[in-house]
Amino acid sequence: KGGAEANPPPPSMRVCIGKVFDGPKEVRERENSGISASITKLGGAVAAGVGKRTEVLLTSEKDVEARTTKVLKAVALSKPIVPLKWLDASSAAKRFLPFDAYALSPP
Repeated sequence: KGGAEANPPPPSMRVCIGKVFDGPKEVRERENSGISASITKLGGAVAAGVGKRTEVLLTSEKDVEARTTKVLKAVALSKPIVPLKWLDASSAAKRFLPFDAYALSPP
């Protein structure tokens, strides 16, 4: 197997951004803008919500623990949930990396 994921993420995936940062709305919007740019630079697209065509939910551990609507929908649709470090590592690799090593699980 060699550590390869059976179903690697598509190069042009749709990523839904959850609540990655706490703080004032202006700060969150500015940070999310940078996250969106990183996703686009890798060839992906930002999804407005979690749906059938969304491949992954990018959010914080705190968001997962709070079991937000986006997290519950991702779980219901069997979509992977990953933290920001997945996107950081993907950006460094210049491609979307497999989710397995980064997946967050709701309590």
